[in-house]
Amino acid sequence: MTNIRMRAMLERLNVDTLELAYAKLGAVYVKAQEACRNCDRKRACVLWLDEEFPERPSFCPNIETFERFLQD
Repeated sequence: MTNIRMRAMLERLNVDTLELAYAKLGAVYVKAQEACRNCDRKRACVLWLDEEFPERPSFCPNIETFERFLQD
């Protein structure tokens, strides 16, 4: 389930997943997956993904990482 939420978050935020995956030879992606897996805000994540909230998901432990890889 974690991978599904993370993939949905990456898509919704328009993250360049290839850049994220290759950053530091994959270490950034692995760290993001681990943070997602250990996140205690899963319910907030699911709600944010299911709705059309315009604001960034500040509850997400990966938001700063994801924002570094946003596509134009």
